[in-house]
Amino acid sequence: MKDGRPSVVDGSQVPCPWSKDCERLADVLDGEWISEFELVHDGDVDAQLLQHLRAHLPHCASCRETLKQARRTRELGRGMLREYLARAEQEVPSTVDNILQVVRAESRQQAKGAPIAQPPHLLPAKSAQPTVPDLPFPAPSRRRSFNKALALVAVAAVIILSFGLFSRLAWLRTGALQSTSNTSSATQTVDNGVVLPPAPAPNLSFSSDWSSAVALVAQSGKQQIAVFDPLSGKQRVITSTSCDNAQADAIAHSGKNMLYHCYDGQYTVYRLLTGQAYRLEGGRRSSDGEYNAVWSTDDRYLFAMTPRALMRIDVVHNKVEHLPYGISATRLLFYYQDNLYFSLVQGGSTQLKRIDLVSGAQQVVVQSTAERPQFWLRPDGQAIYYTSATAGQVGIYAVGIDGGSSYLFSQDQGLVGFDQDNTPMTIRNIQGQWQLVKIDVVTQQVKARIQDVAPGASAIPFENVLLSPYAHYLLTGGQYASNTQRYWLSDLTTGGAQEVFPWSQQANPSTVSSTWLGWSKMQP
Repeated sequence: MKDGRPSVVDGSQVPCPWSKDCERLADVLDGEWISEFELVHDGDVDAQLLQHLRAHLPHCASCRETLKQARRTRELGRGMLREYLARAEQEVPSTVDNILQVVRAESRQQAKGAPIAQPPHLLPAKSAQPTVPDLPFPAPSRRRSFNKALALVAVAAVIILSFGLFSRLAWLRTGALQSTSNTSSATQTVDNGVVLPPAPAPNLSFSSDWSSAVALVAQSGKQQIAVFDPLSGKQRVITSTSCDNAQADAIAHSGKNMLYHCYDGQYTVYRLLTGQAYRLEGGRRSSDGEYNAVWSTDDRYLFAMTPRALMRIDVVHNKVEHLPYGISATRLLFYYQDNLYFSLVQGGSTQLKRIDLVSGAQQVVVQSTAERPQFWLRPDGQAIYYTSATAGQVGIYAVGIDGGSSYLFSQDQGLVGFDQDNTPMTIRNIQGQWQLVKIDVVTQQVKARIQDVAPGASAIPFENVLLSPYAHYLLTGGQYASNTQRYWLSDLTTGGAQEVFPWSQQANPSTVSSTWLGWSKMQP
């Protein structure tokens, strides 16, 4: 290369010349320090190097081992710091009890009009103490003693409030939830959050890869959740929804569970494929849509919104918690590192906001002027992409995870997902062919990944394009003459597309409508 750095194919050399760069940029590669987006935005020379390292690491055992050692060193340092803080916290004596004892003693003495005496354990170790007449200055007046008592009360109050605040923050961090009693019927929790009796879970098997697509299928007024494996052609209905107007929320990050909800005009009931069900107050059907819920990154929690509260559902322990924060939101979008991101429509624009679930602080991350904006969190958590029409330039914009300056990333209609290296991907019509392309986050250069994803299609709705996590497979529904639709599966490893036939077992496929939800590890 012109800059003197080794090329990607040099990763077989041992030791690798890039190992020092991997060690130096380990925190950036892991998103622990400054974000890659900030490097790009500031024109940092390491931004291009990061792109090469991400492509280089999968092919270089030496660099992977260097990065692994850097992570171990970092975790070791953090562990030692945590142990020191925990030990120091135990060794520092608490003065709360002593102060409260003094305050109570002074209050009792003031009420009796007697001199104020110190508790024995606060007196010096001398055997003889001077009496009041022996002192070279007048005895303190009741007014002075009263002021002293007020000062002690103020100090005690500050300390107690400080301990209370610390305990509150610790409680929020560790996720301590209010206990609910298990009964044979519904269990009532705070703010009308109810844990419903579990429903029978479907018999599911799972693969190690994201190889099946999930859809909400409607036929003859009945809604069902179906799984389709385009590789084998197998498909089956895994469960029926409990209502005829169910709305899908999201597939779990594990690929082995799914959340949907029903609204009956008064309550919203959230249901999981694993059988758990939770009834929360409120829900609305208007231009703003319904209340919805999102998964935490580890799939342990669900975050949902009601008209008066923000709720957290512990899926593991089957509990509902009322969080001490309120938000005004149109829709919850995603969760990342103790922050819940949501949209709020105000006037002719939409704000992307976030709330810190530890401190309760809220922040406007960015604002979109698109009519119905979409937001995508990059898998590494370092950038957010969104549609907007800022200054008349319609397209996809990029902004850092913490907000700040944004810029026009591309003039496409939307994104379909991300490549293995977290590069944004979209569908473009290039010389009459619909192609899956990736857009470099630094240079915005475009590279085709699949040349023809739906041969002969006149149009491809974005809602009919499903890119699997880690960009292994692409399922595309193209529109053809006479308003017909055909589906194609593309393998991004081998290239090319083959036609597949979801829901072909139906007696009359023209009466079946389906809404694609995403890829999963569930098998038909």
